[in-house]
Amino acid sequence: MPTIMPVDNPFSKMGLKYKAKSTKPVNYESLMRFVKVCDEAGDHSIGTAAMIAFRCNVRSASLADLAGRITALRKRVI
Repeated sequence: MPTIMPVDNPFSKMGLKYKAKSTKPVNYESLMRFVKVCDEAGDHSIGTAAMIAFRCNVRSASLADLAGRITALRKRVI
């Protein structure tokens, strides 16, 4: 087993190229299609993980809705 890490990246000579692509937003319907395919393939935990990630992700629409609710609540209190 090596005890010292090499200074040079051993994979740099492979000529791999990567160009980042923009993230595609996912809606609830496409999530549920993905979960259905995962379930049909027997990969239930992957579908569950996708649902958890979707629910935990804060989307701009959710923030706008939250801001609207806070504003409405403030108007009721004042």
